[in-house]
Amino acid sequence: MKVLLIIVICLSSGLGISAQKFEASVVVGMNAAQIDGDLLYGYNKPGIQAGISIYYPYRENLKFSLEMLYCQRGSQDGFAFGGEDDDRLRTSLNYASLPLISNFMLLKDEGLGKYKIKLSPGLAYSYLIEGKSPGGGVNDNENFRNHDLSFLAGISYMMVNNVWIGFRYTRSVVGAIDIPSRAETALISYFLNFRLEINL
Repeated sequence: MKVLLIIVICLSSGLGISAQKFEASVVVGMNAAQIDGDLLYGYNKPGIQAGISIYYPYRENLKFSLEMLYCQRGSQDGFAFGGEDDDRLRTSLNYASLPLISNFMLLKDEGLGKYKIKLSPGLAYSYLIEGKSPGGGVNDNENFRNHDLSFLAGISYMMVNNVWIGFRYTRSVVGAIDIPSRAETALISYFLNFRLEINL
């Protein structure tokens, strides 16, 4: 307990010294996801994505960011927000995700002194919190991969001061299921994300 307290105090002191170098924001959005190879077609699996983002301004028009997100992915037979107890075929994958992103800032508003457009390519590591496939979809539930690596690309627009709306595409590098008899690229997970971001 004492060690934890010392760590918290040291981190707080460090953040206090360098707070002017970092920026933070709150992120909330909706995913439309699918899995390639499970015979369920279309971006039909809705889910939420929410968390925080920490920015480090490297240059005036370039910011690096690390996000800490809760992210719902998977696939589904038809788009719906129904509960898990219906007879719809689905695979539900819930992750804790850490995207590392390069943000290229464009179209500066000289009046506000801020950029209006943000292009955001990056990579994301995700850890599987829960994976299940009730009613079918994927039958190898016990073989869901615990770790996922994805690449992503997004674009955002600042609607009003410090409030951004954006769109992002994310695609896994490896399959969601570890099945030795399949190719490494089988059952690739990918999704579209529509997001709202508020700078703090």
